[in-house]
Amino acid sequence: MFSIPLETIFDPQITEINRMPMHVTFPSYESLSEARKGETPSNRVSLDGVWKFKLLDSVNDLTSEILEEDFGGAHWRDIQVPGAWTRQISEDKPHYTNIVMPWSGYEPPDVPDDNPTGIYQKVINISASSISDMCILHIGSAESIVLVFCNGVFIGLGKDSRLPSEFNLTPYLREGENVLTLVIPKWSDATWIEDQDHWFHGGLHRSLWIERKESLHISDIHLVCDFDPKDFKGSIEGKVLISQPKQGLKTNIILETLSGKSVAESGQLEVAVSKSNSPLEELLESYSFTGVQSSFALEDLPIKPWTSETPNLYNVFVELFDEEGNCQEVINQRVGFRRVEVKDRELRINGKAIVIQGVNRHDHHPITGKTQTTNELKEELISMKLHNINAIRTAHYPNDPEVLNLCDELGLYVIEEANCESHAKLSSLASNPRFHNAIEERTKRMVQRDRNHPSIIGWSLGNESGFGPGQIAAAAWVRSEDPSRFLHYEGALEHRFSLNKERGFQYSREAPDLLELFSNRYRLPDVFTY
Repeated sequence: MFSIPLETIFDPQITEINRMPMHVTFPSYESLSEARKGETPSNRVSLDGVWKFKLLDSVNDLTSEILEEDFGGAHWRDIQVPGAWTRQISEDKPHYTNIVMPWSGYEPPDVPDDNPTGIYQKVINISASSISDMCILHIGSAESIVLVFCNGVFIGLGKDSRLPSEFNLTPYLREGENVLTLVIPKWSDATWIEDQDHWFHGGLHRSLWIERKESLHISDIHLVCDFDPKDFKGSIEGKVLISQPKQGLKTNIILETLSGKSVAESGQLEVAVSKSNSPLEELLESYSFTGVQSSFALEDLPIKPWTSETPNLYNVFVELFDEEGNCQEVINQRVGFRRVEVKDRELRINGKAIVIQGVNRHDHHPITGKTQTTNELKEELISMKLHNINAIRTAHYPNDPEVLNLCDELGLYVIEEANCESHAKLSSLASNPRFHNAIEERTKRMVQRDRNHPSIIGWSLGNESGFGPGQIAAAAWVRSEDPSRFLHYEGALEHRFSLNKERGFQYSREAPDLLELFSNRYRLPDVFTY
């Protein structure tokens, strides 16, 4: 075995090693004119396509020698990325299960030694000019976990097979050819809380790329786009987070229609940085300083609201200027203005009660498994609209980001669900302190990635995972971080089965204070009393 022990890799309390913080998905451009074109940024290099691949019978078979061997040898083959290896090779098949785990005889967090493990390798060429930049590896998804190596050196670990992991490759790169290696065990401790009713695959299901960034860049953007149905005006409150604490930085926020018509502009705003010059000043400032960021508000905006029937979208451009006034970076977000309320036992959008006619949606294709093209996704969602479906629940994990972009564009309400289901060990895992952080983190990272999508009207903590401290902590964080949407969790309505198999229902004690929306898997007529 190589230098990272399996006890570390499969420890549920370790959800990542050296993974970068989650942030909103946004393209980064060098200029406003480039950003307005909306094309793939010039600083992003796609890694999609053909990789070299080798399948091991077990992660126990992984050695340093395998990581360093010539992957042009006889035991390596070509494989398409993104794509599941279970749909491209014959040695390992997809596995379907509902409640039970794909194995028996083990207790969390242990998994079988018979654990198909894919090794992906690709040569990437790095120019001399790129070495001076930050080079960020973006892995859209990996089932079940991913270990990252560059030129034979271990870089990091990421868990959660339905959200991206990003790693800073910069310290490990050299000019010219570099070998990038991704090791993906099919089963791990994380599989215990990814026990959904679907097909289990293995591999890289979503796109990968390397993005070059200067050390000074926009690291995240938080937007709350509200619509007031009384005066028919919109507003934006937001903050732009910056990577470095430099004096003299400024941002400018521009709101435009998709056709390019100007709606509003903030003007240049100072980026707040620490100005303390002594330990006492630093202590006093800590009570009010919220980070290296610029906060802004645009009000009384003459906009058209976003709904499922009228999915009006706008462009928000954010310019970052350095201390000399030079444009350092421009990012773009597509936004919609709408207000979500749960009031008088009604779900209201922009002040009007709506009826949800929705479906649960998996990432699924009969040929390619969890991998779908943008055209396939669009065709699927248009078909839903044609059948009068107006909402989806991303059951039971965050879908591909392109699904959310299309829901914004086409007009579909979304309840986005965290990748958390422990059906086989329903209540015991919810009460297991070794899994609490993983359960909480999955909800937090989902919100951090997708918070700016107008189509998302509510968050869900997961599915069939019991109810315990992890869910309670996640709910409290979401309520504090994003009060603009409702919060849902099916598991807050506990099931009770008596010896004579009569079914009854009870609310978990904490649930009513944390959640606005309850649901039940298999509803009986007498479940709810109004």
